[in-house]
Amino acid sequence: MFADLHFHTVCSDGKHPVAWVAERLYHAHKHYGLELAVLTDHDGVYGFGEYESLVRDWTFPICASELSCTYSDPKNSGKSIELHLLMYGIDPHDQEIQTEFRRFKEERENRFFRMCERVREAGHSIDAEGFAKRHQGVLGRPHVADLMVESGIVKDRAEAFDKYLKDGKPFSVPKWRFPLEQALDYARRKKCKTSVAHPGQYGFQKDLLATWKDLGVDAIEIHHPRHTPEMTRAYWLIAKELGFSISGGSDFHTRETDLSAGGEPSLGRTSYKMEDAREFLGELLG
Repeated sequence: MFADLHFHTVCSDGKHPVAWVAERLYHAHKHYGLELAVLTDHDGVYGFGEYESLVRDWTFPICASELSCTYSDPKNSGKSIELHLLMYGIDPHDQEIQTEFRRFKEERENRFFRMCERVREAGHSIDAEGFAKRHQGVLGRPHVADLMVESGIVKDRAEAFDKYLKDGKPFSVPKWRFPLEQALDYARRKKCKTSVAHPGQYGFQKDLLATWKDLGVDAIEIHHPRHTPEMTRAYWLIAKELGFSISGGSDFHTRETDLSAGGEPSLGRTSYKMEDAREFLGELLG
């Protein structure tokens, strides 16, 4: 039995509605042994209510989010390090976290429009206001990329990021992030579980992960599609040495590019074992 603890919908930067994602996950449950599937849209839980109603008959619905965080490293002259922190066991009605989600949404919306303005200043026509009205979740750089694709400026998201939207590129605008210590303090008080998302994507090393373990991070996301087998093994060894639990997921965004080895959408098709998910999430599974 397997678990997928990391995937997205249109409520953040995924391409597909909650209902479509739930249907694909049920298919993976029936055919590939998927037992647990946890939605982790960015910086909010806007799709959780609908998702919970669609999957509760076959999986245990845990409310979760992938939070954009920052950490000031005292061992490196206070250098700001960006990371994504997966947080599980959120109470979707808790006003404290909802306040932070509202700030995330406001900050991301402001950033979205500032980036779109830079696109316009470069001589391109895009309907940022129309897009924002029809988007139900948290806006971000991927949505600026989608607008650029719709307007014929680039052919796909990858080109938009590579040429225009990555940090330091012409249309990029700095992003507000949640201080890691504040996020972990919340998780500790509310009995949530946390995991560092895709550490190999950022090249996080053992010393930094050890510091975050001391601050209260529970797990490392070892099983991730952008991790090579060598990365997976290396982070597994680090987790065992430092006492982390291990987590994993498909980090699915779109059926066009996020494909398994068999050419099907990778959603729910992970190598992350259910026994490891039980060890990580513990009492959150009831």
